[in-house]
Amino acid sequence: MKHPFQLILANREGSLLFASTKNVVQVFSTENGQLIAKWIDPIDTFHTLKKQQKEKIQALKEKTEGPVKIPKIPVPGKGAPPIFNYIRNMHLTGDESKLIVTTDSDKAVVILELNLDNSDFESRIVVLSRQAFAKRPCAISIKEDDSRLVVADKFGDVYDVSLDKNFLTLEQQAPKKSILGHVSMLTNVIFAKNHIITSDRDEHIRVTQYPKTYIIERYLFGHSQFVSCLKLCPWNEDILISGGGDDFINIWNWTTGDLLFHLDLTSYVQPLITDRHLAPMRFQNKEGNLTETNVSELLVHDHKLFVLIECTSAVLIFDFQSTDNLPLLHVIKTQSPVVHISIALSKLYVALEDYTIDGFEIFDTNTFQPVLEDVSKNIYSNSTVEFESTTEQYPLYHVAQLRKRGEH
Repeated sequence: MKHPFQLILANREGSLLFASTKNVVQVFSTENGQLIAKWIDPIDTFHTLKKQQKEKIQALKEKTEGPVKIPKIPVPGKGAPPIFNYIRNMHLTGDESKLIVTTDSDKAVVILELNLDNSDFESRIVVLSRQAFAKRPCAISIKEDDSRLVVADKFGDVYDVSLDKNFLTLEQQAPKKSILGHVSMLTNVIFAKNHIITSDRDEHIRVTQYPKTYIIERYLFGHSQFVSCLKLCPWNEDILISGGGDDFINIWNWTTGDLLFHLDLTSYVQPLITDRHLAPMRFQNKEGNLTETNVSELLVHDHKLFVLIECTSAVLIFDFQSTDNLPLLHVIKTQSPVVHISIALSKLYVALEDYTIDGFEIFDTNTFQPVLEDVSKNIYSNSTVEFESTTEQYPLYHVAQLRKRGEH
């Protein structure tokens, strides 16, 4: 069976589609659906454990004279959750010459150089650098001029990394300390003018000056659940859109801290809810009908706001002509739940939870109708990542895990 795409990303012209599945990045032509490049992360799931073993051996050698008993590599016992080695983030640099991904296998940021015209298929994606971090990177953002990269990790720290071509041996310039931090797990980070905007699991949005990151300019208070999505408005970068575990989206002027509009999603999301949105049994109400929904992606394009609610078979589209009111324009409905979306020019690219040849679709962002159906089928059928049993399938939905419970 074909493994569904977990992340998709179209380039600016919409001529290329980057798709990550498990530990593989594939690049497809959107003209004919052909696979034109592929990169497989060579680091295995036990890389971090092996590294810890090596460090323990070295520490024992320094303390002990004579032979050293080699510590065993800890292996998850029966019933332990499986270890997944997948790509968590995927971003193109502004000049689209490099693809930057984060990997769970070794908690690394990997910079990939794209040489898609190379006659040698194996040389079309080349690793320029790989930098491991102490904690798993959760989000990344690239400065507009491609000079810097900020990396947010699961323990609430943000690191600043140079992307200058003379310093791309990142293993040699590992960050010594974080430039800012939250007390909670970070969920997103973006560059905004001379600022960094961060969000966390504790419903906070913080605006920090950059590079003077010791100056916190303001907080944007308005969420009651985690904030997983931050998006700047392309035609006015003073406008920030935020969403996450709440049943609404907020529109801000982040430069002043003003909440411009509160978009209630309840009536739009209700028809899309299925049994998969029921809260876990130990957190259910007496009636057993408590549901939880999460905003997993926000895209802004051509004065439209595209909203993806995790594990629903639809994409909500709102008219974004002003910040005073965002009426619903259309609901694109799909046969299977939507895993991820991307936009380029007038095309909306949609990755679906489907295991046949229908796991990918393209829609026109003006008519909202499916287009290039042959190309869509070719892209998905040309994917080389497959699985035979459900135990080999990687998780497709991660946002719901951010919801805090009483146990937290």
